Amino acid sequence: MNYLFGLTTALKIVFAMSLLSMLTALFVRLVYEFERGVLFQNGKFKKVVDPGIVFLVPLLNQLDKVDMREFEIEIPRIYVVMKDAKLLAVEIHASFQVSDAAKAVIETQDYYETAKMDTVMIVSDYLSQITMDDMVKDLPAIKQKLREFAGRKLSFCGLRVVGLEINPVITHRSE
Repeated sequence: MNYLFGLTTALKIVFAMSLLSMLTALFVRLVYEFERGVLFQNGKFKKVVDPGIVFLVPLLNQLDKVDMREFEIEIPRIYVVMKDAKLLAVEIHASFQVSDAAKAVIETQDYYETAKMDTVMIVSDYLSQITMDDMVKDLPAIKQKLREFAGRKLSFCGLRVVGLEINPVITHRSE
């Protein structure tokens, strides 16, 4: 009988430890140094959480983690019809960083895809308003204006443009 009592006590301890570990997994989240957490309570934004251990109440709190490191996007080639009706192929290399974690989560579904799609739209829209001669004459100034325009456009969703590089590949349109 004494042996049986010892076995049930051991099972109780194992059960208590496994229950404790499951509850810890539900209640505790770890936010790493390169991340910020966006905390929602009852579905409403509450605050941005800095790196460290975060205690949550299941079903009441939700934590979305945002990677604050720089990320890069490469768009192999897009084609733009310029103002003088010439076709220009452009390769785009851009790098971004999340500057506002709350905006990145609240204003967009996926800030990476938003950055990618908006960059393509910004570059194609801007280049369609200039001529090929302007492009050849003043490429550095055009690149700078694109960076500034993209920075203003993407700041609404909490992104900062770290770099935006376009590499034109001139193609000829068949007449």
